[in-house]
Amino acid sequence: MSRRCVINRVIIFVVGLFLLAQPLEAKYAAIVMDAATGSVIHQENPDKIIAPASLTKMMTLYKTFQALENGTLTLNQKLPISRHAANQAPCKLGLRAGRAISVQDAILGLITKSANDASVVLAETLAGTEAQFAVTMTSQARHLGMSRTIFRNASGLPNSQQVSTARDMARLSQSLIKHFPRYYRHFATKVFTYQGASHRNHNHLLGEVIGYGNGPIVIDGIKTGFTNAAGFNLAASAKHGNQRLIGVVVGGENRHWRDRRMKQLLSWGFGVEGTKAPKLMKTQYVQIADLIDAADQDVSSPQGKKRKAAPAVEIKKAKATAGKKVSVMKASATKSKWRIQVGAFGRAKDAQAALRKAGSKITVLTRKQRTPHVAAAGKRKKIYKAQFVNMTQVQAKQSCSQVKKSGLECMIVQG
Repeated sequence: MSRRCVINRVIIFVVGLFLLAQPLEAKYAAIVMDAATGSVIHQENPDKIIAPASLTKMMTLYKTFQALENGTLTLNQKLPISRHAANQAPCKLGLRAGRAISVQDAILGLITKSANDASVVLAETLAGTEAQFAVTMTSQARHLGMSRTIFRNASGLPNSQQVSTARDMARLSQSLIKHFPRYYRHFATKVFTYQGASHRNHNHLLGEVIGYGNGPIVIDGIKTGFTNAAGFNLAASAKHGNQRLIGVVVGGENRHWRDRRMKQLLSWGFGVEGTKAPKLMKTQYVQIADLIDAADQDVSSPQGKKRKAAPAVEIKKAKATAGKKVSVMKASATKSKWRIQVGAFGRAKDAQAALRKAGSKITVLTRKQRTPHVAAAGKRKKIYKAQFVNMTQVQAKQSCSQVKKSGLECMIVQG
């Protein structure tokens, strides 16, 4: 191993110890940056440690584009699919071990479907193993000025040690645009067809006109992400004339809220007439837990895996005006306005099965409170949330504790 490689590993390890000592809270953060100059137009908690979720794939793509530029890869090159890649949790293309996928298809799979299996194929091709690839990702992050980012995998699937900030994600977005203009256009792909199946891009703002100046201002990228720990994340970009802006929103309470916020921030950044100056946003109750990666609304939960959940963070919604600090308030422990969620699934029967399994572990609830509740959400694709409702805060905490002790997943929700 070269001396430089050893030094890089030591630096990453030391920085990692510092970052992991910081509290990881799923809290809203945002930044708007000029892509050419790097000047910041708007920011809220830009350096707060967050879970990047599938925004991670931007670095996987950065390293892939780098390999294409230096000739290590070609777009038509076929890459072998390992068992490890094929066994990744959704979102995925459904790749099969022993077969192959082209670099071009793997890239588009990441951009549109946010395919975790394709991410690992690229990682293993470029570095031998996904773990080694994560080391090169973190090293690349340092070269790009991403000082508070650590990568542990190529996909963004839950890992409490994988951390970043809104500012670092904006720097990564800027680097993708600046260093690989030839490949950046792929981020505008709305639909990708692979082996007869069409995959729509999870970024529903693609092609959205957010205003007019000397022509329409259109969003043309970049990447979405979601985990229960992270909330709903989005890195986006739009160009007007010679100016291009980059926006990053993390910790959104849902996709629609996140998208509206991004449109407001970019519109304000471009000076679109009638756009109000953005105010600091309210925070939300969040349970930090290593649950599932949905890469937006395509949610599923890998079964049979035990994960160590990070501490719960409960923050009551509190309004704040621009320039004022968001206040943190203690919630009532007596009102029955709490619930717990033990998963989110693409099929109602899977949600019901999760509820039955979790319900058998809970002893602190009444029979009525243990009644399964499946909440459907989403317009194009229904997502079924497996929940127990009508609890006090104390009951919710105790119930989640019992569920987690049995090796299952659980998050606390207010309302």
